[in-house]
Order: sequence, then C-alpha cells, then structure tokens
Amino acid sequence: MTTDQRIENLEKGLASARRLNRWLLAWAGIAAVFCALAGVLWYWPLAVAGLALGLCALAWGVTGATSKVIRTNALILKDENGKLRAFLAVTPDGVMLTLIDENGKTRAVLSVRVDGVGFGLRDEKGVARAGIGVDKVGPRLDLLDRASQTRAFLTVTPEGPRLDLFDLAQVVRAGIGVNKDGPSLTLSDENGKTSWQAP
Repeated sequence: MTTDQRIENLEKGLASARRLNRWLLAWAGIAAVFCALAGVLWYWPLAVAGLALGLCALAWGVTGATSKVIRTNALILKDENGKLRAFLAVTPDGVMLTLIDENGKTRAVLSVRVDGVGFGLRDEKGVARAGIGVDKVGPRLDLLDRASQTRAFLTVTPEGPRLDLFDLAQVVRAGIGVNKDGPSLTLSDENGKTSWQAP
C-alpha cells in the first residue's frame, strides 16, 4: 500500500469516526428529551433520568470539542489551502511521522520500529539524501547523492567506528576504521579490490 493510499484510508476513517460521534450525541439528546417528557407526564424518576442523560450528553459534546487530549491512531495536518503537510500514524510496524513541503514533496520522515529508530531527510525533489538511525548493531549515518545512492556511510559497531566512501558505481573505494587492534585505512580500485592498506 502506497503512502497516498494510507493517507486516504486514514482520512476516511477519521471522517467516519466524526460522523459516528455526531450521531451518538444526537441520539443521546433525543433520548434525554423523551425521558424528560415521559417523566413529566407519567413518572418523575424518568424526568430525573432524562435530565442526567441530557447533562451527560452535553458534557460529552463539550469535552469532546475542547479536550486537549486526542486519542487516535493517526493525525493528519493540512495547511489553509487544504494541502497535506504532515501526518502521524501508528501502524503494526511502529510509529511514523512524515513532514511534507508546500509542493507536496516528503522532506523528512521519523520512524520508530521494532528493529530500531530512523530519521530520513530528502531534498526539494523528494529524493532521499541523508539518514540517521540506531538499530541493534549500533548508530549509523548515510549520506546519499542526487540519485539516492549511498556515497558515505558511518557506523559504530561493537568492534569500533568505521567510515566507508563509495564511488558512483556503489563500490567502496576508501574505508577507515578503529578496532581493538588500532586504526586501519583501506583503499580500493574500481572493482573493489584492495590497492593499499595500512596497517
């Protein structure tokens, strides 16, 4: 399912929930009026019950409109022109926050999943250009070119930190790392074969 389809489904779900709330509140009000009238005409405890029900319906409507706490699985934000600018969603995979610019391009995505947390940044065309994350192995930083290909990768593993530099063909041409034995530097040719290494 694409992002647009997810957003459309979330909007439909929120609209349906709002309609259901309005109907429930309307029926509660009708029931309160009926009980109050029945109590006046036949039995006074019904009038008390109708008044209580009416007050509950009123309180529900007021607090629902002014509550500072919103409980939902998704939150969609649009600007004054109705353009989507951000959405926050909770899915079976985790939590995701997406920020969108005025041209409809995704510019930043923050996600928290079972396997880790990640934050991605995109350029004005919506192309991924940078990403930072933390998983079970450790933290990592990806820097990408305009074709969304990794050109630099920095990570910290249990063995130590490492930086790899890639060429246009996605071949690691230089790598530097530090482990328990000390620092190391590796240079490779266009085929990925080691041409120089120290130590």
